[in-house]
Amino acid sequence: MENKEYRKRYREKFPERVKESQTKWRLKNKDYDKKRVLTEKQKERKKEKNKIWRLNNKNKIRKNKNKYRKNKGRKVETIRRYSKQFLEKFLRKFVGNKCQKCADIENLEVHHLIYDNDLQKEIYKKLKMGNGKKELLEILMLLCEKCHIKEHGG
Repeated sequence: MENKEYRKRYREKFPERVKESQTKWRLKNKDYDKKRVLTEKQKERKKEKNKIWRLNNKNKIRKNKNKYRKNKGRKVETIRRYSKQFLEKFLRKFVGNKCQKCADIENLEVHHLIYDNDLQKEIYKKLKMGNGKKELLEILMLLCEKCHIKEHGG
């Protein structure tokens, strides 16, 4: 009994130390929770605790909700990044996966003739609808590494 009382007093007196030691222990034993098998009673308690936590932390949940797609655990990429990848994919498809200046097929890079995010988003939306090929070729070029360096004055 003395040991339990001592632990309780220690936790009350040094909550920061306890929390720090718990996090260190969890980092060392990451798969402990995966290996541990819970009884039905423990599962019910865990569900109840989760419900209470969700009720008390609605703001945290609301902020983080936008970071994740529905039904998937991956983080959502920003529209700008995703549309750039999408535009690059379409550019390679339209041009034929070769340099537009020297027709080289190795070390291809995308060169921005006009670097405007809003314009890129508009073209991205048009391409999704099936239009926008002409506009895409006006703002982007597919160049090999050598031609890209020359284009930037190198």
